[in-house]
Parts: sequence; C-alpha cells; structure tokens
Amino acid sequence: MNIKNLESFKDFNNYCNEIKFENRFFVSDKYTKYFKLYLQENTETVDVQDFYRARINSVEQGSEVYQDEHIGMPKVSIASSTGRANPKGINYFYLSENINTCIAEIRPNFEDYVTVATFRNKTPMNILRISDTAYLSDELVEEDDENLSSEEKQKRVDQILDFMIVFMYAFSRKINGDPEIEYSPFQYFVEYCKKFGLDGISFDSSVMNKIDGNYNYVFFSDENFEIVDKTSKRIREISYRIEWE
Repeated sequence: MNIKNLESFKDFNNYCNEIKFENRFFVSDKYTKYFKLYLQENTETVDVQDFYRARINSVEQGSEVYQDEHIGMPKVSIASSTGRANPKGINYFYLSENINTCIAEIRPNFEDYVTVATFRNKTPMNILRISDTAYLSDELVEEDDENLSSEEKQKRVDQILDFMIVFMYAFSRKINGDPEIEYSPFQYFVEYCKKFGLDGISFDSSVMNKIDGNYNYVFFSDENFEIVDKTSKRIREISYRIEWE
C-alpha cells in the first residue's frame, strides 16, 4: 500500500468503530463525503462478458447439476446470510471472473462435486472496482470546498485517497469475529454505491492470489444476466502454498 500518512489507519479505524459500535445506519458526513468524491472518479463500465458462480452439490445429488433456480441469485423470499457486501436478509448476486476463483470461494472438500454456472450480462454495467490504484483530482475537492488553498486541497486529496486505499485493502482481507459486526463497515459502503446508482462492485478475492482475473463481483440485481452454461466438476486436488517467515 502506498500510504502517505499513517493517520489514515486511525481515520479508517474510527470509521469502522463508528459503524460497528455507535451508528450502524448513519455515519459522519466526513466519510460520506469521502465516498462521494471517490465514486465520482473511480467507477468503470463492464462490457458484456462471462462470469461464474459455483455451489457444492449435496451427497444425494451427486454429479447432477443444479437447476437454474438453485444456482442463481437467491430469491427475495429466501433470506440470505451476512456476506462481505450484503447485510443479512438482503440478497446480492455474487459472481467471479474465472472458474477457479468461484470454486475456491465456496471452499469445497476433496472429492466434492460442484456445479459451476456461467452467467453473461446482456448489456454493459457500471461498477466500482475496489483497488489501490484509485485517482482523485483536486478539482472535485475544490468544488466541494472552494475556499481551500492549493496546499490544503492537495492535503485533502491525499487524506481521502489514503483512507480509501486502507479501506480497499481491508475489504478483501479475511475477517475475524462476528461477521454481522465485522462486515458492517463494508456493507455500509456497498449500500452507498447502490444508492449512488451503480450496478455493483468488484474486489480482489480473499482466497486467491492478487492477480488480474481473480476478481469477485457483487451485483445488486440478477435481472441483466442469463445462464449460458452449467457443468458439474469433481474436486480432485486442493493446494496450499506456505511461506515460512
């Protein structure tokens, strides 16, 4: 992480603590202002492409693929569990950019069968790709507060970018503790993205190497997607790489 000011970690922790322990549904204007400025310059369009979603087959099902209604986005009548992006009871559509990533995310056991479905979006979609390569111009900061000096504007830009870089790094990390509490700072941000008018977000997988293609996606609806293929695969090998320090 290219952080210019270590205070950004404190700033991020203050935001998380406010969401977790003080105001679950409303946060200080300072942070919503960060999000607004960040989203104005860091959204992108995803063209029509294939995405993947996996589910572990039951023992009784064996190698038979799931029916469409059991591999897609859960219906509104089915309350979802807490996820990295969604609060409990609100269903989002989790997809991956490649097959290996979507299988790794569901953590199957050796010899399990999994159903992998290929989904394709019918039209381009607007998303935020969560990464540490974000950009923010001082012109936007100036629009937000025209009374700032040049030095103050640059300081504000660095402050916001540092906060968001820490935020993006934490977003893809494995959490410890109660998911309903620990995921809440990220869920708030994702809800803000939805309110901003985006179709979804993309972020690095927490179980795969951070390389191009190992992205997860969360879309707020499945209405723009169609299933174009389904297959059943058996897990023949599970690999781990250990680095000794």
